[in-house]
Amino acid sequence: MNTTSPDDLQLEASSNARKKRKVLFAIVALFAVQGLLFGLIPGETEQKVLGFVAGIAFAALVLSWCALDRAERNLTPWRGFTFFVVLFPTALVMVPLYLCATRGWKGIASIALAALFFVGLCLIGGTVAGLVSLVTSESVSQPSGSR
Repeated sequence: MNTTSPDDLQLEASSNARKKRKVLFAIVALFAVQGLLFGLIPGETEQKVLGFVAGIAFAALVLSWCALDRAERNLTPWRGFTFFVVLFPTALVMVPLYLCATRGWKGIASIALAALFFVGLCLIGGTVAGLVSLVTSESVSQPSGSR
């Protein structure tokens, strides 16, 4: 007979909350590293490949966050959720649907927080890419005596 005490459920939920935070930090690191590489890699084709790989990594991290969130809330997995995350743009379609489905009306506030988080991610990636491009372009400056 498998009995789970409320204390065990509380401990598992706090463990999942810590894991969810680690996934969010991994997403931030992913965008920072992507920005760094975009600043270092000059070719358009290479940047497209990098963007594709980063998109797959982002989708995998979002899937793991959703799985941890479901476990924390003791919800059953959606049938076909992974398929639809791959089929539709993760951040634009599936995350808002997931947040509304799991949180009801509070999902709207969660969507707003997720949107702010995504904007912050874009700012981090863009800022890192811009700074790297600036630093690398200054290191390849013209000699001071030429006009």
